[in-house]
Amino acid sequence: GFDRSLVKGALAKLIKITDEKNATALEVIAGGKLYQIVVEDAITAKALLNRGKLKKRVTIIPLDKIRARHTSNSAIKAAKSIAQSSNAK
Repeated sequence: GFDRSLVKGALAKLIKITDEKNATALEVIAGGKLYQIVVEDAITAKALLNRGKLKKRVTIIPLDKIRARHTSNSAIKAAKSIAQSSNAK
């Protein structure tokens, strides 16, 4: 059978916002991605698509396929510089 514990749920349900003033910004930036379904692995994603009886089209995020992105120090310094100059106006 299908192990439902491998389906973690909608991304929006998995995020905890500690400061409510940031909630709107998160909603604007993430948009529809908040409704993507997080699953443990690609095998679970495939099983969900094949046998999940989904009622609508969804995007599934298998955790074993996520890779971290790294930002260079020079890009971080440039962003900080731009932010500081924007705040000075």
